Amino acid sequence: MRFKKFAAFILSAGLILAGCGMLPSPSSTIKAPRVVSARAEINGDIIATAQEYLPPGAKLAAPSGTDTAIFEKDLDFSPDGKSEILVTYKVGDNPPEIGAYVLRQKDGKWQKVWQQQGFGYALDHVGFANLCGDFKPEVLIGGTIGASAGNGLDIFSWQDGTLKKIASMGYHKLDVLHLPGKYGTEKSSDGRAQLAVWQKDTGTAMMVDVLRWYEIGLVPAEDLYPEYFPKVVEYYQQQIKAMPDALYLWYYLADAQQKAGMPQDALKSVERGLSLKGDYPPEYEFEMVKGKALNDLGEYEEAISVFNDVLKAKANVPKPAGGQQPDEPAFLKRVKAEALLNMGKSYEGLKQYEKAEDYYKQSLDMTKSLFKDSSNGQISEDQLLAMFPADKALRRLKGIKGYERISQYLATLKPEERWQKLNNLDEWGKEQNIAINHLEAEAQDGGLLQTLLVDFTTDPESMGAVDGHAIFWWDKDKFHFQVFYSADEDAHGFSQAFTAMKARLSPGENNTVEMGVIYDSAAGGSGSPVPEYRLFRLEEGKWKIIWSSSYPLARWPHMRAEVSFVGYGLSELAMHGDLWGFQDGKEDIFWESNPGPHRLFQAKWTRDGDGYGLTEFKVLASAYSSLVDFVYDISTGKDAEAEQLVTDKALIDRAKELKLVQDPLGQRWQIDLDDPSVERRGPIKIISGPATGVEIHFIEKDGRFLISKINKRL
Repeated sequence: MRFKKFAAFILSAGLILAGCGMLPSPSSTIKAPRVVSARAEINGDIIATAQEYLPPGAKLAAPSGTDTAIFEKDLDFSPDGKSEILVTYKVGDNPPEIGAYVLRQKDGKWQKVWQQQGFGYALDHVGFANLCGDFKPEVLIGGTIGASAGNGLDIFSWQDGTLKKIASMGYHKLDVLHLPGKYGTEKSSDGRAQLAVWQKDTGTAMMVDVLRWYEIGLVPAEDLYPEYFPKVVEYYQQQIKAMPDALYLWYYLADAQQKAGMPQDALKSVERGLSLKGDYPPEYEFEMVKGKALNDLGEYEEAISVFNDVLKAKANVPKPAGGQQPDEPAFLKRVKAEALLNMGKSYEGLKQYEKAEDYYKQSLDMTKSLFKDSSNGQISEDQLLAMFPADKALRRLKGIKGYERISQYLATLKPEERWQKLNNLDEWGKEQNIAINHLEAEAQDGGLLQTLLVDFTTDPESMGAVDGHAIFWWDKDKFHFQVFYSADEDAHGFSQAFTAMKARLSPGENNTVEMGVIYDSAAGGSGSPVPEYRLFRLEEGKWKIIWSSSYPLARWPHMRAEVSFVGYGLSELAMHGDLWGFQDGKEDIFWESNPGPHRLFQAKWTRDGDGYGLTEFKVLASAYSSLVDFVYDISTGKDAEAEQLVTDKALIDRAKELKLVQDPLGQRWQIDLDDPSVERRGPIKIISGPATGVEIHFIEKDGRFLISKINKRL
């Protein structure tokens, strides 16, 4: 079966997962971000305003290390010009109980739109970070629970006009990061934040992980480990100087070194740790780190031997009454499921893919055994979370098999046959049972690399579920290749639905080569194409993502459209499409479905350094667009604006008489679309709702469509 994509990491203090909010309306993304200056916007003193809404007996309370309990600078839940402030407070003194609330302005007045109490007895952290990539900040509130228990972090996302909790976890130290990862460059941060979570184990030892939000959960950001874990290595090296014989410190140092990309050092630390006396952590935990480090070094057969030793581990648990053999404890099953997963990676490294697949499936089955079958047959969220690593490995392995076959074939092509063979690559794919979408990047300048983009799947019936997105290029007949597997979407953003539509190469600065690629992010879907754009730069033999239209600050409308390169090189992009799904408050006046009706738009992005800025966005003139604006205006009391859409202002009274006012707004009336041209020029006849039978006529004047007549036909 195909599993949903969920997180895989659960801290020992517990991690509660829920969904991030939906992306905001495209209309909000094309507005200039609001510059928050709440002191200028708020009527009266900000402190007095905050205190007015305090619960009975409460006092303002600032987080540790700060002097403010009122936060407004980084708060902009929706770029609609409305002000928001978050206030933290305490109730009582011994011990106090910590709470917080959000005030938001509406119609010039403040309203309390969210409040929660019970964050602990002291505030450790209040912060705002865009974790979800949804253009608005998540709220991070950390409360102190106890000296040994540490702090509890609650993460909230703005949804439906209030804050909703999307995750909770324990921590002792928290870092908010903006790391590019191996798929990007230092300049290409996508605006999303990541979290480095430190949680106390024993003594000065802490468990550390780096997490990013992916769909509905926080997942380990393993591609970021080499960037962050050198800091963790340094921490443990300092701790060991003070306690050189602490077994647990050597274990955590080895673990950090392996994650930091220092496998040789990790093996030395494992050896040193195993030479010491002690029973925590158990030997099999050291062996797990050793096996991972050996995998990193390509010593796969030795790693397999180590993981086999882990699988033989026994737990020191008392026998139950009666002397029967005790069941293997759940914690040891989790360890063995991880060993099976890593043994699969060993066989994958040896290119013994059938064995790799078998061990991944064994890991999946062992993980499943940790959960009881539900009475309704549904897989629980916790179970999906636990199953995610092995399921992801299986999906990635499927991509590896197809990618290797394509790479091997292209590597054999001689220069004189390359052009013909590449043109027929999809036919070759059919023979190999691989579905292929491919295109060659346009090169406007001579001397640029011949570059081929290939989206592929080993399931020919499912090009809407692509296994991988490969780039192949020839530099003076030297063959190079790179792939972005869909299973790693959380790290690079290329989902199973991505297929390349257009690509162009251009010279970059300092003798580099750049490539712009326009993808369809909804391949195989009814709304296709929904374009996305990636700007790549070839650096140190790899294509790195420099800019992406999916970045929160890109303000890219993710709707059905066409995108093209304008002029020379990669300096400008033009987009035109329809506004089906354009949530600006007008989308539900009429029934805007896939077949129609639609308002149309055009937009332009202009290159600015290593990114693009939106320099033009406008809704195109049409009879339907004018009617949408007209009904919206008269339904919201904006008669002055409605006058600009009619040839005679008496038509406003006529429209109201014929019940063109929607109360409430958004009744999804249907219009007669037997003749598709009515969207463009009219007349438009309404065929549902209280205005059924009303027909609106238009004339075109100065590039606009004005309402010239409103009749009702029975």
